[in-house]
Amino acid sequence: HGDAVVVVDAGAVPPLVQLVSSPNDDVRATAIFALCMITKGSATHRDAVVAAGILQPLLKAMRESTNADVLALGADLLCDVWSVQPLPPLGKLAPFL
Repeated sequence: HGDAVVVVDAGAVPPLVQLVSSPNDDVRATAIFALCMITKGSATHRDAVVAAGILQPLLKAMRESTNADVLALGADLLCDVWSVQPLPPLGKLAPFL
């Protein structure tokens, strides 16, 4: 959790979100994994990831990829978005439901 604070405070979330759109599945999986670690157990960090625009590129990557890591980590990140309490404002997530 302490490392996540450093990563978020350093402004690394938006570049990680951009990497989710990489055509390289290894890059996508690594970025998604990092974002999973950032969102785990922190509504503030989860909100930062959602605010950086993760949902559209994540869902696109999951639709386009057949890579098991991209799909499994993507599902994990989506689960984190919905499971960390309090839930994010529905208006931010409604377009993706």
